[in-house]
Amino acid sequence: MNVFASLQHFKKGILSVSQWTGREHKEMQHVFLSVLAGAVSTKVLTVVKALIDFIYYAQLPSQTTKTLAALQTSLNIFHANKQVFIELNIHEHFNIPKIHALQHYVDSICHLGSADGYNTESPKQLHIDFAKKVYRASNCHDYTKQMALWLQRQEAIALHCSYLWWLEGQESPAADEEEDDPDSDSDDEKTDMVIVHLPLTKLPTTSYKIAKSPATANVIVGYLQTAHGATNLIPVLSGFFKLHFKSSPVMPGLYDCFNIFNQISVHIPCNHYISNQSRSSHIRAIPAIPPKSHSSGSATMTWLLSSKIHPSMSHLLG
Repeated sequence: MNVFASLQHFKKGILSVSQWTGREHKEMQHVFLSVLAGAVSTKVLTVVKALIDFIYYAQLPSQTTKTLAALQTSLNIFHANKQVFIELNIHEHFNIPKIHALQHYVDSICHLGSADGYNTESPKQLHIDFAKKVYRASNCHDYTKQMALWLQRQEAIALHCSYLWWLEGQESPAADEEEDDPDSDSDDEKTDMVIVHLPLTKLPTTSYKIAKSPATANVIVGYLQTAHGATNLIPVLSGFFKLHFKSSPVMPGLYDCFNIFNQISVHIPCNHYISNQSRSSHIRAIPAIPPKSHSSGSATMTWLLSSKIHPSMSHLLG
């Protein structure tokens, strides 16, 4: 068992890295001092240790008088010994804005609180969520409108899910997957939409409105999977029947035919916290439409939600 499993191994060294990310900087700090030990003079090692200590003290989420004193002591040791880099012709001067900014850390923390409350990691994460991932979810043509619509739908989904969990008196589940590192700039970042898994509980209503005749009748499952992207139609529909119609002897199969309705209006109870008026959810589903010009085609399954959709209905139709 490797006792150093949490440390990153730079098997190609660090000189080949052309652009450092925040995560790589942090991983390097874990091993930098031990790598230099025995390879440089004691004075150089003292400067490096003082600067790394300063970085770790500055990252503490909660600061006290003792930690601030240690933070200032590390900075004083660094400035007292940094001249060794000039003597060894490693650096010409220290007229560097970031070096100058170090002396303001203690005062800033005393006036504004811990540095993690106003550092650049928060806006960096927002840049990834609201710009990078959104752009990669588009087809890169007329992307501004696509990005705005994508964000609008994400916000609508989040609001609907929060409301449903509040309605059922439950807390929202924590994300199962680990969040992307805010400092990661790699090209393989995930661009999938956020999916919130909600339990199939009791239906909020049995009242709905649907057209008398389907838009398309007697469609095989293969067509629904190809044209509408409903690849999980049979297992999801089977689960829905088992949960809400336990006594039903009929279960859907791959050779069954279905009617396609482009829209269904589900009537749901009024929300007395908002209004006493009756409410309904208009759910529309259409297949993908290939683009005829530079504008993007429609999504494989376009949802237009005018009210709250219960998870059992969304899983069934999605």
